Formats: sequence, C-alpha cells, structure tokens
Amino acid sequence: NTELNGMLRLDELPVSSEDDVLTILLSLDRSTEALEQLLQHVRWQFLSPKVLLDSCRLHNASPFRKCKATSIALSWLLGQGDKPNNICERRRKTYDATVQDNRPMKQESMVTWLLDEPAVLAPEKSASASTVQEEL
Repeated sequence: NTELNGMLRLDELPVSSEDDVLTILLSLDRSTEALEQLLQHVRWQFLSPKVLLDSCRLHNASPFRKCKATSIALSWLLGQGDKPNNICERRRKTYDATVQDNRPMKQESMVTWLLDEPAVLAPEKSASASTVQEEL
C-alpha cells in the first residue's frame, strides 16, 4: 500500500484523467480502511461528475460508499463542506486537455445525472487506466 500511495501522489502518474485513477482504485479488492487511505490521493475536483456519481451508484455495496473520504469529498464538491485534508489542487501533467476542475459541482450536472438512466455496468477502463493497473 505504501508504494501505491506514493504513486498516487505523482503529478506524472500516466493517466489521461482522474476518472482513470478512481476506476483503478475501485477495481482493486481492498478493505474499507485500505481504500480510505488510497482515496486520500484522489484529486476529486478533476473527476467528471458522471463518473463520480456513477461510482457511488454502481458500487452500492462496496467500501467506496462507506469511506469517510468519499462523503467529505462529495460535500466539498457540492459546496457544502470543508476541503478534504491533504487534497492536491494541481492537475496531473498527463491529463487530457479536456479534463477540467469541477468544483463546485454544477447543479445542471447533478440534474442531468439524476434524470439519466442508471448505468448497468461499471465504466470501461481507458487504455491509460489499464496500463497503470498492470503496473500495480
């Protein structure tokens, strides 16, 4: 876990978006406590609202929903809570140009997500997410 924590801190982590990071972390078989530690390194504000909210919905029995880090980050993104401790506010150097800061989360994004059909399957991993996961 220490090595993985170190990798997640890197601005040069080879991912095209923070969505890839979350997808990788949720695909790992981790306890709530272990996932809680890893989520401390997610750059929540760079997650796309759809991926973040789908992750909450799709992983309803997973440790992700039980983690305090998830609750704190969602409250912060919605402008209803304090900034998570130790959050890195820099973009990773490898992000696609389309990655944007989504804080505060726009109400329009929330309404659209709420009214969309729920995804049936977990989001597909991008090529960069698959590469990073293989390295782990």
